[in-house]
Amino acid sequence: MNISPVEKYLVQAKSYFDKGDFEKAIKNINKALFFEKDNERANYFKGLIYIKQRKYKESLEPLKIVSEKTKDFLIKNQVNLLIGYIYDYIGNTFKAIEYFQKVLKAGFESTQTYNALGALYYKAGEVKKAISYTKKALSINKNNFNAMNTLGYILVDSEINIDLGIKLIKRSLENDINNPARLDSMGWAYYKKGEYNLAYTFLKKAYDLMPDDPTINEHLQKLSKKLSLSR
Repeated sequence: MNISPVEKYLVQAKSYFDKGDFEKAIKNINKALFFEKDNERANYFKGLIYIKQRKYKESLEPLKIVSEKTKDFLIKNQVNLLIGYIYDYIGNTFKAIEYFQKVLKAGFESTQTYNALGALYYKAGEVKKAISYTKKALSINKNNFNAMNTLGYILVDSEINIDLGIKLIKRSLENDINNPARLDSMGWAYYKKGEYNLAYTFLKKAYDLMPDDPTINEHLQKLSKKLSLSR
């Protein structure tokens, strides 16, 4: 059976990928793309490998090719979601919003999409939109604990309703008591209430679980200043 050069290199790339040899996998994918630069499978695979290598910016170009070229509704929206998460991770909030909105406009609604947009709009300073999107996520699934935590954090951090925010965060934390994001939210909520010793309990645990997270570090530093001033 004859096999095309593109298929041959993709098979070899997958073999190297499965062995964890990402550099050789990329080399074979690039050989496949030499024959067919817009090949969806090759570009998708290339994007995933770059993500595995934590080369997030490099992953965007091949994933965008897939998003633009594919006729498959599910693949297009899954890739757009992935691009949105990557833009959020690298700190480009507005591009992240753009791609999550593309998913919604395509009719691909989910609690995850609405929750992500809620968090992103809050980062962008649009508090009303942030609350609206997180509430929409919870209207689709009232037990989405990530959305519950997001809404709780927004209400606490913006000081719109700290007590309601704490109730929501507590419920989300009960679902996963070792979730660093939720522990951080709980600690920050107690910080906002002026209960600094209790805040430290939660923020320290969040830090121990995820010491490189910039938000947790920022919250813990602010709390440390308050604690030093109160002594």
